[in-house]
Amino acid sequence: MKKKHILTSIALTLLLSFMLLSCNADATAGLFRQISESKAPVGIVYKQIVGLDTTAPKTLYYLTDEGLLKTDGTSSTKLVANAEENIITIAYLDGSTTIAYQVNKNANNGYKVIKTTDVSGVAGTSYDFSAFVNAKLLPNGLVLTKDSSHVFELYDYDDTTAPTISIGTYTDYDLSSVVQLSGKEHEAPSVTTPMLVSLVNESGNYKHVYVDGSATELATSTSGMRFTAMSVANASLYLMELDDSEGIIYKA
Repeated sequence: MKKKHILTSIALTLLLSFMLLSCNADATAGLFRQISESKAPVGIVYKQIVGLDTTAPKTLYYLTDEGLLKTDGTSSTKLVANAEENIITIAYLDGSTTIAYQVNKNANNGYKVIKTTDVSGVAGTSYDFSAFVNAKLLPNGLVLTKDSSHVFELYDYDDTTAPTISIGTYTDYDLSSVVQLSGKEHEAPSVTTPMLVSLVNESGNYKHVYVDGSATELATSTSGMRFTAMSVANASLYLMELDDSEGIIYKA
């Protein structure tokens, strides 16, 4: 009888263990399924760290689903609130007094107008880029434009008259992504803080332009590659390519 009791206890223990493992497996499968389907994580509303003013009281500016905010570490203040069809998609801290930002409103080419606010939340000057087919504000304060002749250029957000860098003419291409070195996204392109502008056409072919003060197109062998990260080491450029689900390092 004692032996039977021991066997029964072992069986129940094993059954409970399998049930727990089964629950964990289901939960894990569900989590990976959620990630693979690109569902938004619950409760996460932060979208961008805009910049840090290191002058006392050291104010951090950031972007959330609610709008543009600032904090001194003890309390937060909303500078510009999001509204329907007027949601801030990206922002840039210019020095310690001005924040430039772009909204998603398509009516009347509203997204092509770069708006500004001072650090107290008072609206400032707006800069109109509606003469271009497309205009995209970057975290470093530059605006990547495309005109009707398929010319891509970079402008300072507060100067619509003269580009700072010409990317080149790429017929039938549109912007795919802009990649900078981690931690350098807020800095203008230079030899030490380069950026990679990637363009794509309807056939899925890519053009990648390396920008370090001037613009250089990468070799045509990269036309089928999508890059998500970059690094510069020993005068060589290393790019992480997305190849299906695998990350491959490409040396340019």
